[in-house]
Amino acid sequence: MSVETATFSPQSTRGRKLASALVLLLFLTLGLLAWVRPTWEWDLLGYLGCVEELDGLAGEELHEAVYGRLEVEAPTEAVNELRSKNPYRQRLAQEPAAFEAQLPFYRGRIVYVGTLWALSKLGASPLGAAFAISSLAGIALAWILFRWLARSRPAPVAAAFAGLGLLAAGHFEISTLATPDMLAACLALLGAWALLGLGRVGLAATAFALAVATRADHLLFVLPLVAWWAWRNGGGRRSLGGAAALLGASLGAYFLCTLGRETHGWWTVFHHTFFGYKAFPEAETPPVDLAEAFAHGLRSLPQFKAWRPLAFTLLGLGLVASGLRRSRPRRESAGLAAAALAGALAHFALLPVLWPRLMLPYWSLLVVALALALDGPAAANTEPKENGRTGSHPRPDSPR
Repeated sequence: MSVETATFSPQSTRGRKLASALVLLLFLTLGLLAWVRPTWEWDLLGYLGCVEELDGLAGEELHEAVYGRLEVEAPTEAVNELRSKNPYRQRLAQEPAAFEAQLPFYRGRIVYVGTLWALSKLGASPLGAAFAISSLAGIALAWILFRWLARSRPAPVAAAFAGLGLLAAGHFEISTLATPDMLAACLALLGAWALLGLGRVGLAATAFALAVATRADHLLFVLPLVAWWAWRNGGGRRSLGGAAALLGASLGAYFLCTLGRETHGWWTVFHHTFFGYKAFPEAETPPVDLAEAFAHGLRSLPQFKAWRPLAFTLLGLGLVASGLRRSRPRRESAGLAAAALAGALAHFALLPVLWPRLMLPYWSLLVVALALALDGPAAANTEPKENGRTGSHPRPDSPR
């Protein structure tokens, strides 16, 4: 399925090849640096446990396989950090049942866990593969963002936007993690580019479904983006059909990797994250208390004063305000910024943290929205009509 609603038009620029080479060189260098300077977080053990689980291991065998691999492949300092940093980690390192009780937090990331498992069948170490996936996905995400921006701006300018925007959003730090966050962000941005930059609904639906199956909470990225896309295309039969396909794929992936994989529910994740890690989360988490969750959310609002959340939130609000009374490209920028902000705020409402590894897809969209806002009227090469179809060459001042 394809609906031609591209937001950006391609431009031929003399510096395209040089800018492309510089972007690749920058992020290849950062990817290599991330590979040689990894960040060791306990979540890695959870994903390794899910890989062993797919091989049919359980209980003591699973526990021994995970910690045995850690002992062999990780530096001594990292082993000590992951085994004994606090009483929680010490208990998980000593009690197979407690370790296994953590796996429902991780097994729902089926694309990531499945990729690690598949690579292990090909002879790769899942531990090493976990870091490699983040590095390679980081390079791919940077390339996608650059290609998207270069459709409407001179390539050197697009390269600067992509490089500075991603570095400001914490791209390098996320690339050093052995988690699915960078892969999920890459797939989410690919879906956004396919939908808004290329007008390819089928590719967007596939990318969004894979992103959600990598991190289920990325459904919050998809929902406002698809709603805005359908609205800007006039809500015709064709755009509504495309929206149904996009949402159906994403929702199907969401239920497959949550209910289908028997993961811990929202309240268990919330309480475990903010009120203390639990050796047996299902048994030790108290009944749902929405008032307490709301109160904790209010207490978490000062996180917006940190420079990254503050800068990107103000950027988004500024783009929305600017688009209310400006030219069509500004209105397009405002809509995209509003969708990004809506998703980020919904994510914060359900899980009140503003970690870059969770916010990267939203902040990347704001970089795109900023680039669009600075474009001239020729930035939009299509114009949605009331029936959901698109025109090919609208006037620069053509109304929406």
